[in-house]
Amino acid sequence: MKALVKRNLKAYASVMLLYIFAAFLVFYIGINIWENYFTESSDHMMKIYSDMANILVLFIPLLTMGSFTLEKAGGTDRILFTSSLNMPLIVLGKYLAAFTAFSAVMLAALIIPSVILMMSGVYFAEVLSMIIGELLIGSAVIAFGLFISSLSSHEYRAFVVTVAGLFGWWVIDTLMHNVSSQAFKWVLNGVSIFDKYQLFSNGFISLSAVFFLLSVTALFLLFAVQSLLIWRRKR
Repeated sequence: MKALVKRNLKAYASVMLLYIFAAFLVFYIGINIWENYFTESSDHMMKIYSDMANILVLFIPLLTMGSFTLEKAGGTDRILFTSSLNMPLIVLGKYLAAFTAFSAVMLAALIIPSVILMMSGVYFAEVLSMIIGELLIGSAVIAFGLFISSLSSHEYRAFVVTVAGLFGWWVIDTLMHNVSSQAFKWVLNGVSIFDKYQLFSNGFISLSAVFFLLSVTALFLLFAVQSLLIWRRKR
C-alpha cells in the first residue's frame, strides 16, 4: 500500500492545476488577513479564519476527481484491481494520498493566519481545535470525492458531481438555520457536515462531531469499495 500512496502523491505533484489552486488559496488568505488584521477584533479574525478554512475544502474535488476515473480511462484499473492488494487497501491507499496532499496544502495556507490569531489573543488550543475540525471535515469530503470517482469513468464529471455534493451540504446548513420545524432541523443536522465545524471553532473538540465525521469518512470509503467491487465484476 505504501507504493500506491507514493505513486498517487507523485501524480499529484505533477499536476500544475493543483499548484495554481494552492497558490491562489494562499494568496487569497494572505489578502484577507492583511486587510483585516489591523482593523478588526480577534473574534472577527476567527470568523475570517473559519470562512477561509471552508474555502480550502474546494481544493478536494481537484484531488479526488481522477483517483479512480483515470485508472479506468487508462486501463490501469485491471492491473490495480488484480494486484496483491485487496480492494479496501486500494481505496485506503488512495484516501491516504489525497488526505496527505490536502493536509499539506491546508497547513501551508493556514499557518500564517494561525500565528496572527494567536498574536491577537486567541489561545493555541482554540486554533488547534479549528485545525483538527478542518482536517476531519476534509477527511469526510475526501472520502465522498473518492466514492464519486469510483462511480465515474470521466474525471471532470466526477469533479462536477463532487462540487455539486459540497454545494448541497452548504445548502443543508443554510436551511438548518432557517427552518422552524425542530423535527426537520434534527434531520438536516443528521446529514450536515459543515455545521460541525462551528463546534470546533468555539475552541473545544467535540467528541460527538469527531465521531460523526469519522463515521462519514468510513461510510463513503465503504461505499467506494463496494462500487469498485461491482465495477471489477462487470469488467
